Amino acid sequence: MTVRKTANVVLSVVLGLGFLWLTFRGVDLDDLMGAFRNVSWWYLALYLVFLTAIQLVRTTRWAVMLEPIRKVPFRTVYAVSSVGFMALVLLPFRLGEFARPFLIKEKAGISITAATATVVVERILDAITISVILFVTLLVLAKSGFQVPGWLVNSGVVFFLVFFALLLVCVYMYKRPDHIEKICHAVLGWISKGLQDKAVSLSNKFIGGLRIFPDWRRVANIVLQSLLYWCINASGLYVMFVACGIREAGTGAVPPYVAAYVLLCMQVVGISIPSGPAFTGPFDYFTAITVAMFAGLPHSAPQVQVYVILVHGMQLLQQSLFGLVYVLSGYVSFSSLLKGTSLHEFDDPT
Repeated sequence: MTVRKTANVVLSVVLGLGFLWLTFRGVDLDDLMGAFRNVSWWYLALYLVFLTAIQLVRTTRWAVMLEPIRKVPFRTVYAVSSVGFMALVLLPFRLGEFARPFLIKEKAGISITAATATVVVERILDAITISVILFVTLLVLAKSGFQVPGWLVNSGVVFFLVFFALLLVCVYMYKRPDHIEKICHAVLGWISKGLQDKAVSLSNKFIGGLRIFPDWRRVANIVLQSLLYWCINASGLYVMFVACGIREAGTGAVPPYVAAYVLLCMQVVGISIPSGPAFTGPFDYFTAITVAMFAGLPHSAPQVQVYVILVHGMQLLQQSLFGLVYVLSGYVSFSSLLKGTSLHEFDDPT
């Protein structure tokens, strides 16, 4: 293992353990076990239905994004997506993001670089969509008299601005590929002609994966599917409020539906922080503090902790099992999965 990889592993472990300590500090184990006994377990089956629907929507959305490059059978896209998302949750530092482009090349012959471009655009549109959802939900909460923390608003603003800027960069790359080529020549030409030519080749292939931009109907389709994806996700989180007995301290009522959207946004912020496998630590911490905020409880309250454990555990279980089916069946080989998550495989993508 190289020094760089070792440092990454150590950093991921430290970050994960640090956030886990922040999440579970002050927890009483006896109270926690009591809260588990009070869980409405039938709601977990319902939550699994929501998670399955999420998997279907994001697979359909990616298939639409791939169509301008090549029309791929849904079964193939679903298998690649399932294995890719399994790798995403099981590997640190989001290395699993590289699995889908590699596997779709293997199964459908699409350039790794072009497929990576679709994943980049997918993530950018997701981030912008979730930022808009956060602004809308915070506005609703503010009008209802809820005291919205300043850090929450600031996080949403920064998140939106960063990813909107990245979207503009992608659009610019597609609209003016000649400018990108000139930049490659100007920056790398004096270093090495081989490096310059490679950069131009990669940028052209990447731009080839941005073919959705001229087709605004397709873009609108993708945005609508993104909204559906996040709405299903938030609805599942709300179901888990009921399952785990999350109630507002003052009224005894389940937190408002809009709270699930704020929670979803904060989970997205959490998984954006580099961490270990399954986003362990940051995901749990941001879930705990947000649920506790709406319930008016300390983050160490047993029902809050049960919520964190079950939501994270169910998501990890669903994403792992759906991908494992295709690996164990042999449709996607384990060696291909390892290659797809190794950065050196992308040194000379095709």
